[in-house]
Amino acid sequence: MEQIITLEKVDSTNKYASTNFDSLPDKALIISKIQTAGRGRRQTPWVSPDHVNLYASYVLKTVNFNVSMSSWVGGLATLYALRELAPQKEFWIKWPNDTFCGNKKISGVLCETVSDVNNKIKGIVIGIGININMTSEELKKIEKPATSLIVETGKEVSVIETAKILFKHLDTFTVETIKNYESLYNLWKKENKIVGKKVTIEVIGKEILTGKVVDIKPSGELYVVDEAGAFHTIYSGDVTIKSFIY
Repeated sequence: MEQIITLEKVDSTNKYASTNFDSLPDKALIISKIQTAGRGRRQTPWVSPDHVNLYASYVLKTVNFNVSMSSWVGGLATLYALRELAPQKEFWIKWPNDTFCGNKKISGVLCETVSDVNNKIKGIVIGIGININMTSEELKKIEKPATSLIVETGKEVSVIETAKILFKHLDTFTVETIKNYESLYNLWKKENKIVGKKVTIEVIGKEILTGKVVDIKPSGELYVVDEAGAFHTIYSGDVTIKSFIY
């Protein structure tokens, strides 16, 4: 049975899911028509115009895999949902948690753990934002190049139908992660099109690194070799990819 819970208005679906975690069903997808304080990685604001995009959080209480794998579930489910909605377009994952259409961002994933009073992890909330019916004018408010389904296809897309399709893929990839994490990891890495590409990376508080991505490890680290031939390990919490050759 589908467990999609639709709210009229929240500050953040991730915050709502975390605050109400104990009372929510396992594998529930929380969506909101209006999100007033959406956020991305490192607390950056997520531009959330009312009623036009999907603002969602997936509740996982039974986690039979490493919590770091939740980003695979969220990223792949989003990727496959977008491909189902617009099969004529080229979607791909940009490490660590964004989905792109061509060279523009269309979606982001934010995974957060929920712990009890003893700091024991109770579960995971997978937050997903997808630009659906956001106009070109509204997209200009986003700092980095971004797009939406309506801009890419020229057709308005139902937010509710998008949520149903996303929910289906979230359930599928949650099950697949438990069954065969190695196969899912290989798929997730394959869909990260930056592997083998030249990238420019800004390491927060340190320096700008230019090099070639040679691998993504199962634990999530990006391996980059710079122009001098030195290898660098990049962690998702410490890096912003500024530009790359697509």
